Amino acid sequence: MKIAAMSDLHLGSPSSKYAQFLAFMRTLPPDVTLVLNGDTVDADRRLIAPVHLGVIAEICAESFKRRIVWISGNHDIDFVPAAPNRIEFVPSWSDGGVYFAHGDRLMPAYPLYRLFHLFMKVYRACRAPDTLATMRLARSIPFLLRILKSGTIANATRFARKNGYRTVVCGHLHSVIDKTVHGVRYVNTGSWTEWPAFYLWCEDGNARLVRADQG
Repeated sequence: MKIAAMSDLHLGSPSSKYAQFLAFMRTLPPDVTLVLNGDTVDADRRLIAPVHLGVIAEICAESFKRRIVWISGNHDIDFVPAAPNRIEFVPSWSDGGVYFAHGDRLMPAYPLYRLFHLFMKVYRACRAPDTLATMRLARSIPFLLRILKSGTIANATRFARKNGYRTVVCGHLHSVIDKTVHGVRYVNTGSWTEWPAFYLWCEDGNARLVRADQG
C-alpha cells in the first residue's frame, strides 16, 4: 500500500496553507491512500471562510478517487463535513506496523502542562480567539516545548512498543520530528500552517518524511 500522511491543516485558520495542500493532493496518484492525521479543521463550520469550505468539499469529492482516512484531532474531534462521501472517520488508524494518531491523547499529564493549558483557555476566551495561539506561546518558551516534546515522544513510543507497532506517526506539536527510541520510530509530520510543510510517504512498509515543496 502507498500512503501519504499529513496533519494540522487547520482549515478555518488564516494560517492554513490550503492552496499548497490542494496542489499537493491533486498530484497524488489514485492508488495512494491519503491520511489526514488530525486538526484538518480548526473552527466551527459556521465560522469557516467560504474558500476553506471549498477545500473541505474538494477533499470529500477526492474520496471517490482514492481512499481517504480522516483521523480526529483535538480541534476537529466532532467535525463531520456536510457531504463526507466515502471518507473514513476514525480516532486512529494503522497499516501493518505503522500506527497513526493525532497525538493529543499521548501528551504528558504534567501539572505544569495542565496549568499552561488552563491559562491558554482563559487567554483565548478573553483576548485571543485564534486557537493556534497556544502553540505560538509554547514555542516562545523553549524549555516548556522541550518538556512537551520529550514527554509525548516517550508516551507515544511506549504505547507503540506495548502494542507491537514499529513506527508511530503523529501531528499536534507542529514540529517535524523523526526519532527512534528503544527500537520504536516516532515521526511527527509538523503542520500545514507553515511553509515548507512535510508529509510522510509510506510504501511497502518503508516510511520517509518528505518536504511538500520538493516532492
